[in-house]
Amino acid sequence: MAFDPREERRVIPAGGSSSSVSGITATEDVYRVYDPSMILRWHQACLDYEPKLTAFGPAYSRDPSAWLSLLAARRQVGKHQDAEVFLRDYFKLTPGAAAMPPGMDPWRDCLAAELWLGDRSVIAVQPKPLGFCRFTETRPFLDGKLDDACWTDLRAMPLKVVSSSGEKADDVAAFAEGYKTEARFAFDAHFLYIGVVCSHPAGHAVPPVAKRDRDADLTGHDRVDILLDMDRDYQTYYRFQIDHRGCLAEDCWEDKSWNPKYFVAFNPTDTGWTTEIAIPLAELTGDKPSTGKVWAANVSRVVPGKGLQTWSTPADGEPRPEGMGLLQFQAER
Repeated sequence: MAFDPREERRVIPAGGSSSSVSGITATEDVYRVYDPSMILRWHQACLDYEPKLTAFGPAYSRDPSAWLSLLAARRQVGKHQDAEVFLRDYFKLTPGAAAMPPGMDPWRDCLAAELWLGDRSVIAVQPKPLGFCRFTETRPFLDGKLDDACWTDLRAMPLKVVSSSGEKADDVAAFAEGYKTEARFAFDAHFLYIGVVCSHPAGHAVPPVAKRDRDADLTGHDRVDILLDMDRDYQTYYRFQIDHRGCLAEDCWEDKSWNPKYFVAFNPTDTGWTTEIAIPLAELTGDKPSTGKVWAANVSRVVPGKGLQTWSTPADGEPRPEGMGLLQFQAER
């Protein structure tokens, strides 16, 4: 699909590209409504459970994944100062955690990233990669070519090969060179835009599907996996997938019944494929991002028989939410 810059809300098809997800009417602009009171109840219930968790002892109460949920809940109910104190208490109660190098404990890295975002002098080494989502005043024409103004000079997020023990260095290098992948993020008042460029050796192209269905089986196919976590609890997240045929799948915290309205263009060539995605912000959050806002996010690519690439680690063929990096929204280039 493509966005007509002459009309604020109109969506028009881009010639020659596959259109929106099957079963979605592109002319409707009816998005889901978020109930702020329900959001508060959800997060308050998390905080109400904290004393019970503490009663089980430090093995549970000091588990970093639990602290991330409790930290996010404090922020969501407006207890920002309490959240800062709570975060610093974790590092006081866990000797050596602040000085631990990234990569040894991914859950600790998530908490260290929260501390680093508030005060970069406290953590010696940046715990997670930081990518940027830039504001755009002009919508892209969704044709999968990434030649619009919103992508110009936008810093790409390169994906790196995840190698395992026993792999030959030459094989890893060949995979990295022949299957380069990079992602870009942009946004405006209504949409989040994602562009991903995937290369492959000549002759590896496959025919695109004629029709898209919801929640296609992408197993065994060259595919890209995008994770988005608005509140940085590293537990709940949205997942969008697309493969080299243009097939799509999406879920909310592994719930495949979540069927958002979004628009995808897919452009295959002999030496790779590119996707351009526009997701209504209202399908993701009732709290629209502004400059300085930070989400947790990751982009991974699985090439069967070749390996895995990812922007942030750890990552696998299935979601590793603790491996997400930081995505910061900004108005300037």
